[in-house]
Amino acid sequence: MNKYKINEIYYTIQGEGRYVGMSVIIIRLAGCNLSCEYCDTEFDSFSEMTLEQIAAACKEESHNCANLLITGGEPLLQIDDEFVDYFHSIGYGMLLETSGTVKEKYDRELEWVTVSPKSPQLKYSGRVDELRIPVKAGSSIEKFINIDATIYYLSPIFDGDNINQNNLAYALSLIKNDPKLNLSLQTHKLIGVR
Repeated sequence: MNKYKINEIYYTIQGEGRYVGMSVIIIRLAGCNLSCEYCDTEFDSFSEMTLEQIAAACKEESHNCANLLITGGEPLLQIDDEFVDYFHSIGYGMLLETSGTVKEKYDRELEWVTVSPKSPQLKYSGRVDELRIPVKAGSSIEKFINIDATIYYLSPIFDGDNINQNNLAYALSLIKNDPKLNLSLQTHKLIGVR
């Protein structure tokens, strides 16, 4: 039986992108293959858990919520068909957030896939529902903007829990020049929700 390295599991609202404001149980998987200077996540500590233990922790967080947000670190370093099949079989829907730098290890359909590229070395080849590009003032989005996605977001990089006004102004200028782009803020930080 597989064990997964779990950094944390908690019940909250989705703070970014298409499903902002929706209640979710976040399953944060440990480990990442990148070292982004603006990363706001501690993902190196973990507990090894079976699928049954993960499910029990999810139920403990919320008996009502059936929406799982699988994130990391980089979740594609771990999730596989067994993981996806198990949670579907017990009634959960799954949203995935990945940097796209790892080839997926599952063949099953997830309810929503967000690729948030932080490196031009994209290896993810599955369906992309949401492309959410972190933006710093002056950074180029050209290497990512041609990825085939259902919806496109620019996400200005925050300074901790605060909006960086230069990054926001830059993101807005790009959005005004390309109507397929939308703004995604880290709402959970703005309203003080974990």
